[in-house]
Amino acid sequence: MEDRVKAKYTFYGFEQGAVDPHDTVPGRVLKFLLRTNQPALRPKIQQKIEEAFSQVLSKGKAIKDWTSVSVLGLSEAVGLRINCQVLVGDELANDQDYVDAVLRYSSDVILSMEFCRYMPAFIIPYACPAIMAWSGAMEKLATHIRPLVIQRLRDIEEKKTLPSDCITWVIESSTTPRQRTVERIVQQMIALTFASAHQLPLVLTFTIYNLCLHPEYIEPLTEEIRTMLSFPEEKQYKNMPLMESFLRESARMNPLDALSIQRKVMKPFTFSSGQTIPKGNIIAVPQDALMKSPRYYNDPETFDGFRFVLPEDRGREEPRMKYTDVSTGFPFWGASKKACPGRWYVSASLKQILAHLLTNYEFKLSDDNKKLTMGYTTMVIPRHGTRVLLRKLEKSG
Repeated sequence: MEDRVKAKYTFYGFEQGAVDPHDTVPGRVLKFLLRTNQPALRPKIQQKIEEAFSQVLSKGKAIKDWTSVSVLGLSEAVGLRINCQVLVGDELANDQDYVDAVLRYSSDVILSMEFCRYMPAFIIPYACPAIMAWSGAMEKLATHIRPLVIQRLRDIEEKKTLPSDCITWVIESSTTPRQRTVERIVQQMIALTFASAHQLPLVLTFTIYNLCLHPEYIEPLTEEIRTMLSFPEEKQYKNMPLMESFLRESARMNPLDALSIQRKVMKPFTFSSGQTIPKGNIIAVPQDALMKSPRYYNDPETFDGFRFVLPEDRGREEPRMKYTDVSTGFPFWGASKKACPGRWYVSASLKQILAHLLTNYEFKLSDDNKKLTMGYTTMVIPRHGTRVLLRKLEKSG
């Protein structure tokens, strides 16, 4: 990942190196601190979800009693607002200048990555920084984040209570002097900003597609959500076997990339078969093929939203099979020993967004025959022009 995105140039000078060679800091932040603190953040996340829906719908196109909006545009707006809230807290999440810079910065990184794929290696140290400096978005992020980091470090010295966000958790997880410098923490936050930018909105878009294409699942999922929301707050979003299964099946049918667990060969490697892979090659797991293989799934080409609901889930506090589980036949989150540490955050956020969508809106695709996706290299991504029609549900009683 670091080599692919040219992190030294796109993450404000961030390099793993000897400072954090095993990703201990982001691993602890995402796998433990964010995961355990996200339930307490639900009210603020809910506010951001409602703000995003309101903003996007207000700019949508009215068609009779429906409003037409871009599915991907809606998903990006929701994901952007939630990510900003969780990463940097109230002050910057409510600063439109910062939010706009995050959006532009993510685009700059993608642009830089694509340019650098076709450039000779000796040009990259000059071209990549020039591309990243063009809009000034990355520098603007650093300018916004740096004072907060300085203030948090000062507050720690004074033993003050710190806000619950990733800035605080990165500082708490940075245990060595080199990890705890202001610039290193700023770099780490910028790296997390990009790392969180795409998974949530893309997965949400495909999930909305599948709800529209398979509307028979809307009623049972909505009923499960209403039942779940009637529980005490500490038990909410835990026992949702139907939603877990639907999300997992949506991911199985719509992986964001045909390949997973991509690795660069650092030295020649010979398999027992005699096949040798030269240094510099990229190897990967064909996740799209695996997740549509009859070896692992019955009738693998058919969308079965409740495929992963198990009979023994009845009466359990949590389902046995979850969206976040990793297996040989489901490498959506990577390899089991080093799977995506942010998958619990994505899962929890998706459930909260979909709970808002399903309990507040009717929705359907604007054009059932329109092509929904486009391919680029090994990726399959949603088309920005695909639109969904939404209207408020009439509240009974």
